[in-house]
Amino acid sequence: MAVSVPEGWRFTGMYMVIFYAALISLDPSVYEAAKVDGATDFQILLKIKLPLIKDIILLTLTMCLTGALRGFDIPFLLTSGGPGNASELLSTYMYKKAFSNNQYGYGSALAVFIIIESMLVVFILRKIFSERKECKES
Repeated sequence: MAVSVPEGWRFTGMYMVIFYAALISLDPSVYEAAKVDGATDFQILLKIKLPLIKDIILLTLTMCLTGALRGFDIPFLLTSGGPGNASELLSTYMYKKAFSNNQYGYGSALAVFIIIESMLVVFILRKIFSERKECKES
């Protein structure tokens, strides 16, 4: 918790601004038409607003998950991987191996793994969002 709370709080404002900008850019006439048809506010949120900002949701999820995979500074500054490696992340482990233990090849391999892992997460997210789009178009 000592690492998760500050890391989550760090970019909350930026994501809120992104979602706010996406929501105010939507056409209000769509909401009015849904209200006339008898939709509740919750239905408007689930059936109209969220599908219209699906690309923004994909963007923020991608930014959030890749940022979590490469997070380094807060865990390293707060706990340095301790106590007993309980808050050790792959990036802090890579730093310790490369620069504290002078195992540069191992540290480089870990860095490449972090990049591959981030690319895999982005690929999976894009696949999930594109499958939902294909299902709705059919």
